[in-house]
Amino acid sequence: KRISKEFSYPGIAKALLNIEFITATPFLMNGGNPHTQRKGYYSCYPLGNVEDSTEAIFNMERDLVTIFQHSGGGGIDVSDIRPKGSPVDNGQGTASGPVSFAKGYSHLSARISQGGKRRGALMIQANWDIKDIKDLITFKGDNPGIYTGCNVSVNVTSDKFWDDEELIQLIAKYIWKSGDPGLLFTRKSQENTPVPKKFNPVFSNPCGEYLSTKDTACNLLTVNLQKCLEGKFADFLTNVYEKARLAAIAGNEILDMGGFPPIERIAQNTLKFRPIGIGFTGLQHAMNYFDISYADEHEAPKFAKATQLALMLGSMQGSLDYADYYKQKTGKKLEVREWNIDYAKRIAQEAKEFSNQLPR
Repeated sequence: KRISKEFSYPGIAKALLNIEFITATPFLMNGGNPHTQRKGYYSCYPLGNVEDSTEAIFNMERDLVTIFQHSGGGGIDVSDIRPKGSPVDNGQGTASGPVSFAKGYSHLSARISQGGKRRGALMIQANWDIKDIKDLITFKGDNPGIYTGCNVSVNVTSDKFWDDEELIQLIAKYIWKSGDPGLLFTRKSQENTPVPKKFNPVFSNPCGEYLSTKDTACNLLTVNLQKCLEGKFADFLTNVYEKARLAAIAGNEILDMGGFPPIERIAQNTLKFRPIGIGFTGLQHAMNYFDISYADEHEAPKFAKATQLALMLGSMQGSLDYADYYKQKTGKKLEVREWNIDYAKRIAQEAKEFSNQLPR
């Protein structure tokens, strides 16, 4: 009831009250909350690379503390920090290396909770070919229970990665041993995002499920598939489309409410790209409703892909609708940003080919 009052677009408040879709946890905690002094609306912040200077390393610590205090989690890349043993101060000393600072970031995340309500969240990523990569792969697994404040991932930046059998075996061993490191396919991500390569969309959020351009806030919403179940499969897809459309409009409204931590570059960059992540929950329940086994190797992926397609198309339409609504409400036009048109055309063609395979 509290957060539903924050939205002005027709139908959003009713949809939220009926749990047809739900916002991210930070907005649930802080949206319309008159008592909080640390208003944060977004879950995750890919902050990008940590530059190789003492000042930059500790400025990133300050930024992470601010983000944690405003209910978010961070993702950082330590590839640019000089290797352990490298000369510093004209050769009068040696560097402690990226892993030493990764350990400090992990402890920071464990100490500072998200808005005082849940534990901090942090991803530390690095390219597979940095000099200290083996230390990065092993430091959590070799010290169980010590560095619990972070996830660790290795960036696969080229096909040469697959030629290093020793490194692959080490990664496999520690994945089995401790769950870390994960693998982030940064080049693959650049091929599968509407963000042009020049904006470098290769930086992870704390959980590693998506890569984005640096210094952005991820604005998440989830469509509840159980509220989409009625009639035939076509009716279900229509409902998914409509709820995703409303969720995208709600996400855009949240962006214009603000709710950013007091780090100006994050607010500017997020409003430049306006990223919104819309997913769904209850897929297995929906499959059960239509008598499709989750283990069916043919029908289950087809069902999931059709649902995802309806979700994506509804989300895209919602963004278009919000642009019209914004202009009506404010008299201003949302500025159009540069996007990867080749990607959009490819997705459109794949969607058309796939939809032709579905029952009418």
